[in-house]
Amino acid sequence: MFKFTKSRYSALYSENPNGLARAVITPAKIRIPLIFTNLKHDFFETGALWDTGATNTVISVKLAQELGLPTTGKAKTRGVHGENVVNTHLIDILLMDSVLFPTWQVSAGIIDPDNRGIGLLIGMDIISLGDFALTHNGDNTAFSFLVPHLEEPVDYRTSLEKHGKERKRKTVNAQDRRAYNATVKRKKKKRR
Repeated sequence: MFKFTKSRYSALYSENPNGLARAVITPAKIRIPLIFTNLKHDFFETGALWDTGATNTVISVKLAQELGLPTTGKAKTRGVHGENVVNTHLIDILLMDSVLFPTWQVSAGIIDPDNRGIGLLIGMDIISLGDFALTHNGDNTAFSFLVPHLEEPVDYRTSLEKHGKERKRKTVNAQDRRAYNATVKRKKKKRR
């Protein structure tokens, strides 16, 4: 499982300053787990692509080779390019500089053909451990991830119902104010 290194809850917030994002990419750190005692355990910084369509987390083949990750097995994967048999590896994943997913099993794959600096694809095996949200801040895409889940689920429907009632009350009050102001103006005109 995962463990927390700083506090009970940890959160990540990222905003794309260039308008609507086509993908959610955040910084991440990975390293060879401490169980491999004869290898280096320095953290390596890379980009992480968050993919709700991926069942499991994937490390790029190129990065796995650069780090000299030991192969722990094989896995059959199915994706947009069909079925493949790929190597599996164990890595430590550090997100938000505070949440460590130690000795996490990942498969190796080609995840960054455009060389955008993405070495890790975060799949639902990690995403499902927290609360994941995409929203907008003005014209920019904003992404937030909180781990572990909040005790109360995020429920936009209930929030909208509360907001809808509030909006309705404000609208009624505004209509009442306009009607009152119109009546006051009519009375003033009659007095003249």
